[in-house]
Amino acid sequence: MNWLTQWMGETFVYALGWTLLHSLWQSALVAVSLALVLTVTPRWSANARYLSGVVALGIVMVLSALTYSRYYALVEVALVEAAAVPEPVLTDSGSLFSPAVWAQWINRHMSTILLLWMLGFALSMARYCGGLLYCYRLKNRLSHPASSPWQTRVNALGSRIGVGRDVVLRLSERLEGPCVVGHLKPVVLLPAALLTQMSRDELEAILRHELAHIRRNDYLVGLIQSLIKTLYFFNWLVLWISAQIDRERENACDDIAADGCKSRIFYAETLARFSSLKMGDSASNDGELTMAINGKHPHLLARIRRLFEPATSTARPFEGLVSSLLLVALGLFLSMHSQAEDQYPDIETLDDASVESLIDTFRSQLIDADDEPHFVTTLVPTSDYQALSDQERAAFVRHFKAALWKDRYRDKERPPFYSHLNEEEWLEARQVLLEQHYAHFLRALEGKLVRLEEHDARVSDQSDKIRFATYEGGRMEAEVPVGSIRALQNQPGESVEAGPFSLRALNDGSLLLTLRRGEQMPDFVTSRKVGSEDFSGDGALAGKMKFFSYNDDPKQGHIRSFAATSDFYQVWLGKEAVESVLTGQDAEGYSALLGFRASREGLMEIAFDPEPEQYLSNRLMMFMDSDKLPFLEELEKELASLLAKLPSDLHSYLYQEKHLERHFQAWSLQTGVVMSDRQKRTFTVIFQKMRADFLLEAVQDPERDALEMAHHSISVWADEFNWVNIYPAHKEPDALFDLIIEDKTITEAVAQVAEVCEGIERPEGYELVTQPVSLYGYETHCEQWQGVFEQLVENHADLAAR
Repeated sequence: MNWLTQWMGETFVYALGWTLLHSLWQSALVAVSLALVLTVTPRWSANARYLSGVVALGIVMVLSALTYSRYYALVEVALVEAAAVPEPVLTDSGSLFSPAVWAQWINRHMSTILLLWMLGFALSMARYCGGLLYCYRLKNRLSHPASSPWQTRVNALGSRIGVGRDVVLRLSERLEGPCVVGHLKPVVLLPAALLTQMSRDELEAILRHELAHIRRNDYLVGLIQSLIKTLYFFNWLVLWISAQIDRERENACDDIAADGCKSRIFYAETLARFSSLKMGDSASNDGELTMAINGKHPHLLARIRRLFEPATSTARPFEGLVSSLLLVALGLFLSMHSQAEDQYPDIETLDDASVESLIDTFRSQLIDADDEPHFVTTLVPTSDYQALSDQERAAFVRHFKAALWKDRYRDKERPPFYSHLNEEEWLEARQVLLEQHYAHFLRALEGKLVRLEEHDARVSDQSDKIRFATYEGGRMEAEVPVGSIRALQNQPGESVEAGPFSLRALNDGSLLLTLRRGEQMPDFVTSRKVGSEDFSGDGALAGKMKFFSYNDDPKQGHIRSFAATSDFYQVWLGKEAVESVLTGQDAEGYSALLGFRASREGLMEIAFDPEPEQYLSNRLMMFMDSDKLPFLEELEKELASLLAKLPSDLHSYLYQEKHLERHFQAWSLQTGVVMSDRQKRTFTVIFQKMRADFLLEAVQDPERDALEMAHHSISVWADEFNWVNIYPAHKEPDALFDLIIEDKTITEAVAQVAEVCEGIERPEGYELVTQPVSLYGYETHCEQWQGVFEQLVENHADLAAR
């Protein structure tokens, strides 16, 4: 991506570029059609032929607008799919004469093509603006009012030919010929020399021509026409169509003027006499936007010759209607033909109708009765889909994703906290939203989400099954009927077992789902909620945490936690969360890894996915405006309330800025996304609130030493390869040191630590760690490091097993 696409956006650059290129053949077809109309209708009135040209120019604009909208949507979808910019023609040929080869070349050089067009457009626009300035100077500075008798005569002539507004007559020594300037307040400008070189009848004939321009609103049409010419300055066919409009416009005004004269021959003689006059050395009609009797049509002799031919009627409105209808029909044909091309040329096994039907089938599998996406994987491949080749399946997934984008995200209304984004940022945010909601289904469709095992279970006295499933990569899903949840709540402590899964309701009405993944899972994991204290200090799971998240927003019913180590997953839903889902007050809740919701089908769906690309809600936070996040103000109020309750001697154990930065670093290592300033503000409140909660809990527990607990070590495994020590242990300051190890083998890492700490050795099984590791030991101490290396081996052993 170069500076032009960064500045203007890829979607705009490619859509506009292809629109301009397509205008060449589109205008060619329109120009040929106009030429045929004008050739076969030589006896039609000039006004009808003029209208034909105007309609033809309008068709070119409509076709360009349709082309732009079509390509804008195609490019937008291509960017959403992270695919190449779409080609207008798809072919397997690699020949130099292949349209696809040329299309690819054009795409690679589209920024250069558009830059050249922009330079030409800027020059044409400067000429256009210069013309407007020239008109202004003619009207206000380079002319003076005509005498009262002539102004009265102009008013009388205007009323006679049907001009419905006041017209001012002004004289100028700078003009070569008469012209009209202005639309709302039109002015007829007359060379001062004409008053002495032409008779009164001849001047009136000339004035009738200019007043005819005003009656026909030619100045306004001319402004629009000239603007179109600046857009298509490179397209000589558009310029040719414009020239036909200019010619027939002058002919139409000649007809109106001639009808008010003694005869057409007298008007022709007047034009001939006018053409022989010399207005002076300083006179000119250089203004592009003036309606001049000689300025817009240099072939004055052709107009004079036309007036000597048998008269053509000026009152045949049906002629203009017929020609306009013919050209409109052409435009409709071209636009329909462009839309009628094969929609799915990359899927040969199925016709377009079958592909559309397959898209509808999978859409119905993905979207539930509430018009919301299922959290669990609901894909049931059909025979049509299984009949596709691998290449066709990949193409179908792109088309299916494009259909989801078109239906649900292309025109999605912005929430307030996205209102600050520009178009490109809002496009990227919608891409993340699409991935967040549909990634699991699309991965299953692509064959990248493979189910490993599935288990069914029932609660006593309940006929509906509870379904559990695990997938490659660590994804876990559960579908629990609402009736089963109610039955479990009536039997607190009783559990439903199915393979490695355990589901039970606790005494407080909360719900606990556990998946056993190893042999070292403590028994308490299936009977109570795992808390942060279990992973810290002398907790039973100290040093084993892979993932842990907690949410306690009772207003939204999102009270939940998620914990994971190499040996288990645990999902805990608080009573408020369960009740809000079951009663439909708040049917869903999700975070970076975990999602749950109740559907109209009477099922609670729970899903967990540890894949790095699934940290989509965190990526989404990059685009949000913290000042407008609906929950941030509430979190800040809750933090203030906690800090007011916290004893003053524990305030020094809250996170300092350096500790928060380490949290942000761990988060970025975990998600692969650099945290923005907006995210830092939000997560500062979240992390500090978690810290304050922990400190208050330590104070209120009589069996704990509050200060010892307050100053326990906090570290995070961002993934199997990255470890960050965030908060120091309760040690003497001299015993703490920073030791940063980046992209080293485990042998190199152990050697680096051994230079500082005695007795550090490579742990048993170190050869399993085959990838470089990064260990950020901020304010660490020697007693930690042997455990870090042992955990590193355990991480990789678990990774190998998976």
